Amino acid sequence: GGEQFSGSITRGVISGLNRSVGSYSSNGMTYIQTDAAINPGNSGGPLVNLHGQVIGISSAKIVSEQYEGMGFAIPITGAKSIIDDLLAGGYVQGRVRFGIKGTAITQMQAAMYDVPQGFMISEIDEDSCFNGTDVQAYDIITAIDDTETKSLEELANALLNYKPGDTAEIHLFRPNESGVGGEEFTVTVTLLEDKGETQG
Repeated sequence: GGEQFSGSITRGVISGLNRSVGSYSSNGMTYIQTDAAINPGNSGGPLVNLHGQVIGISSAKIVSEQYEGMGFAIPITGAKSIIDDLLAGGYVQGRVRFGIKGTAITQMQAAMYDVPQGFMISEIDEDSCFNGTDVQAYDIITAIDDTETKSLEELANALLNYKPGDTAEIHLFRPNESGVGGEEFTVTVTLLEDKGETQG
């Protein structure tokens, strides 16, 4: 609502703890359920108790025609170590990256071009863990070890299970030059530490 509605607050009654919220909990994260209003632009705001202490970070809501007022906050116990890392060094320590850029292949695109869903690489950085392998631009990452990664969210969640220096078997699909169909292959890489390159 812009400045016209700045300073708006809602009561934020807690309805439940440790709630799972679909794919947002695929990495094990659970949430505080609250009726605090969560809208585009105010997610990331604090959920506070009556003493003014931050107990959670408002992050998501369920949008449905059947019901409303179901918001979800990341518990501060799960966020504090991340906040401390950001304050100390500007990035969350212990996370990994590939050193690539790309885009997700949607279900519709996958059906149209007879390719699997996944993350299509558009650019491989100079320090990428894929350098020295057969991986090239337009290859599609479909899985890490035994975990399918059909979306960017699934890929990011899968990477949370690894530490810098870990090795992983990456399953890829290379589209044919015709743009339809292709072939599967795998490579083994040593994962890089993410020092803020992908955390902006």
